[in-house]
Amino acid sequence: MRRERCSGGGVFEAELGNYTEAAKRLTEARPLADGENVLLIVGDLAGCYYLMGDCANAEPAAREALALATRFRHPDPKAVCSVVRCSCER
Repeated sequence: MRRERCSGGGVFEAELGNYTEAAKRLTEARPLADGENVLLIVGDLAGCYYLMGDCANAEPAAREALALATRFRHPDPKAVCSVVRCSCER
């Protein structure tokens, strides 16, 4: 399954810089995803929240993505950056 399809267009919106709409679409797509696709969606969601300046939602999403990355042995978890950024901004 292509990433754009599993994210409900959220990745496309994020690439356009429309992070609010991207977060909305990613949130809607999440219950429909399975396996590693959940990791990709939650990681992208964390990034969108961070870029929107919403660390209250970015940090928990990033921590969840990091846990999923560990579970799936994902080689390059983007979530680490979001967790570090949000934690350092306090």
